[in-house]
Amino acid sequence: SLLRPAIRHVSAALLGVAAGLILTVGFAAWRLSQGHIAADAFRPVAERWLAAAAPGARARVGTVEIAWFGPSHSLGFELRDVFLADRQGRPVLRAKRLEAGMAAASLLGLDFAPGRLAARDFFAAISVSPQGRYELGYAASGPPGPSSANLWRFFDDLTGGPRPGRPLSYLQQLDLSDGDI
Repeated sequence: SLLRPAIRHVSAALLGVAAGLILTVGFAAWRLSQGHIAADAFRPVAERWLAAAAPGARARVGTVEIAWFGPSHSLGFELRDVFLADRQGRPVLRAKRLEAGMAAASLLGLDFAPGRLAARDFFAAISVSPQGRYELGYAASGPPGPSSANLWRFFDDLTGGPRPGRPLSYLQQLDLSDGDI
């Protein structure tokens, strides 16, 4: 019948797309196994994301690389020469290197969660509001959010196994070295 050739063409096209996707993912995995991949095209995105951490802040990032962090099974970014200043120009965050990776296990369930967080040779200004809220910068205000109010849940997330809906439970590596908070 007339539909058989059309079905063959559609299935051949779908098979070609699937093969192309598999080859692309395979090449990317192989390339990441060789080391970090320069990704300075993401620098403006990283700077906007960092600047959103403090109202009126300005961020500067030297280099951005895509990285696979094997021990934590995380895919993410390594940022070098990071600087964040508040609207008065005071330094809020400075780091020679920041690393943030999404846990591969969380990506499978579309429950994006950190698998690795690291900072080397850093300074971070953290303030605490009178009600107990912690914020990056010098002007924390208001009460703590619902997820940060339960200290026992926080420690349970960090020490227990990964659980959907609990992003910190996926964190495998937290590495802060040579820094001041």
